[in-house]
Amino acid sequence: MIYVSASQIDTFRQCPRKWAWQYIEHVPREEARAFALGSRVHEILEEYYISGKAPDTKEIWSWKKERKLFYPGAVALTMIKIPFDPRSEVELGFEEEVDGVTYVGKIDLNWVTAGVLEILDHKTSSDPVKWGKTEEALEHDTQKIVYSAIGLIKIHPELMGVNFCLNYGCVDAKPQKSKLVCAAYATREEAIDLFYTEIHPIAKKMTELKLEKKNPMELPYNTHACETFGGCQHKARCNLTAGERVKGIIMGNILMDQLIAKSKVPVTETETEELPAVGPPDKPITRGKLQVNKVSTSKPKLGAKTPPVVVKCPESAYDEFKAKQGKESTTTNAPGTTNVVNVVPGYDRPAKEINYIKVSAGIGYLAGLAVAGNKDITDEINKVKNDILDELGN
Repeated sequence: MIYVSASQIDTFRQCPRKWAWQYIEHVPREEARAFALGSRVHEILEEYYISGKAPDTKEIWSWKKERKLFYPGAVALTMIKIPFDPRSEVELGFEEEVDGVTYVGKIDLNWVTAGVLEILDHKTSSDPVKWGKTEEALEHDTQKIVYSAIGLIKIHPELMGVNFCLNYGCVDAKPQKSKLVCAAYATREEAIDLFYTEIHPIAKKMTELKLEKKNPMELPYNTHACETFGGCQHKARCNLTAGERVKGIIMGNILMDQLIAKSKVPVTETETEELPAVGPPDKPITRGKLQVNKVSTSKPKLGAKTPPVVVKCPESAYDEFKAKQGKESTTTNAPGTTNVVNVVPGYDRPAKEINYIKVSAGIGYLAGLAVAGNKDITDEINKVKNDILDELGN
């Protein structure tokens, strides 16, 4: 059986090649210490919401060669914003098949209020205020979309709406840095539509690639992912050349879009579509002293398109391009650079010429900064430029 989880999808969206190393080749993942501490905090919160037992704030964690002490029980205590209620479902694991894809996951805490599914997921961070998701980012968060849709399609098909919140705690156990972030209330239709639009096509492609046992080196890569979160552990395996790195920067999300294009599927009917429509409650639902049901009558932006590729280049290169185009642009980035791509719409010159100009300007600028004077690398980058134009189909 092939399984897909929200964390897998996040890894795939970050870098398909990184995902393949982990989930097709099964290269062991290097777990950070923060992951172990976060898992322990989850266990303590699970025990509290099952039995009502208060966290032990005297429990101490430490690692060799580090003087800092951590108190997982104290961290958990700062995260108890929803009081214990035996009617809540705790750590609800699921394994559900949707249109040929088997989704797996575990919902930390959920309950039902006035016909609405309430979902709460616990997260720990070194600084939730700085690094935690915003309400806007949460609207298109993978976990939020998957858990909301699975909850309404499979677990509670009788419900007609969902609220999803992230419950953040600081690993330093500072109450002022803990926070609760909630997405806007989503109707059943909105939640399922968002799932089929943004997530399911990617999950279908991941399933196909697992079945094919695709070689990671045959999949697209994301140059930016090489250095995120302290650096990717698979950099040595990919061993990208200077030209390949530049290609990854220039291409942006184009290769990713091409990869999943054939897997897009329409929203399908479910056995619950005949249920009577139920709108959001008139007032926010409260539990204890905390408002957990944010009601919004506006619909989220569904099916958001992938942002255009952004190529930064000197003003001189842009002036040349603008002269050929004969139009002005109002889109600029940092001083001395211009977003070349966004001035292309409406231009009636051949697409190949447009792509050549923007790719040449971008690669020339990047190559000049990184490898000035190195003829061998310059020749390689010129080859990469031509490869990019071929892949763009022009």
